Amino acid sequence: MTDVHGMEKAVISLNGIFKFEVMGEGTDGRLFGKYRLGRTPPSFMERLSYFGLERAWKTAMDEAENDL
Repeated sequence: MTDVHGMEKAVISLNGIFKFEVMGEGTDGRLFGKYRLGRTPPSFMERLSYFGLERAWKTAMDEAENDL
């Protein structure tokens, strides 16, 4: 999952919210791995705080990182 962090003229800055880390390949040829959170908070974090959703976002991201 990627967040559009900014834009300057025709250059778009992206921030990776999630990254899929491949850990291996199964006998059926399917890749398996784990999702990892990015290091930089998303650009909409201030808006989440404003609407009181910062804690809900953190909880959802923790759950997603552990479950996926």
